[in-house]
Amino acid sequence: MMLDYIIENKIYIVLIIAVVSSGLYEWNKTKAILYGLMLQAKRLAIELVLNTGKEQEEWVLERAYEYLPKWISFMIPREMMRSLIAYLYGTAKDYLKDIELEFNK
Repeated sequence: MMLDYIIENKIYIVLIIAVVSSGLYEWNKTKAILYGLMLQAKRLAIELVLNTGKEQEEWVLERAYEYLPKWISFMIPREMMRSLIAYLYGTAKDYLKDIELEFNK
């Protein structure tokens, strides 16, 4: 029964797998771009170009729309992008804390 369904709908299943794979690839690419921008913002903060966390956040937000693929930039509104950046920043910060704890053992 299930095998018959799969055989009959194999084109749709392949299409769904392709879309999901593509989405995961784009998500990883998007994260890499945003993490790179965050690191650049931190470097600029050290060089005293960006003085506050808010300035760093705005800098990353503006650059995100320049460097991300246009279709992603078009689909993600500014506030959602801001939330995504904050989430990734928190994730990176937690990861670095975990590494520090492991290193200090």
